[in-house]
Amino acid sequence: METIAISNFGAGPLAANFFSTIASSATKTKTLKSIDSDDHFDAYNRVASVGGYVSINGTLATGAQAMTVTGAVATATRALRVDTTAGAVVATLMDAALVPTGTILHVNLAVHVGLLTLDGFGAQTINGFATITRAVVGLTQLKKTSATTWVTL
Repeated sequence: METIAISNFGAGPLAANFFSTIASSATKTKTLKSIDSDDHFDAYNRVASVGGYVSINGTLATGAQAMTVTGAVATATRALRVDTTAGAVVATLMDAALVPTGTILHVNLAVHVGLLTLDGFGAQTINGFATITRAVVGLTQLKKTSATTWVTL
């Protein structure tokens, strides 16, 4: 048996195999027979590209990343869950030059105690600034618009 959990960080509803529609900011969990989850494993790995944060038996699927301390956002990450319970977190974005133009990074500040700072890689910018700060639980979506810039949606 495989336990699959999907959290929707996207702005709209999300549909995934074996799950009814998942509303924005909601989480659903299902236990599936291994044979059923194996057939759809690649699809679950792609869910992050549309704002889904997927874990299978507690292990994050491709494209999902959790952060509780300052660190770098992996190049493959499309859904980032941040918990600032332990204090402020600085998330340094992946190098924009390494991801396609139009890529969207879904950032969910899931638990807020300290501040979340999103930091552009090197001299890269977010909305024209080196960093932006988030202090409210919720979703921030960033879109890569050029080799050196991200903008919030």
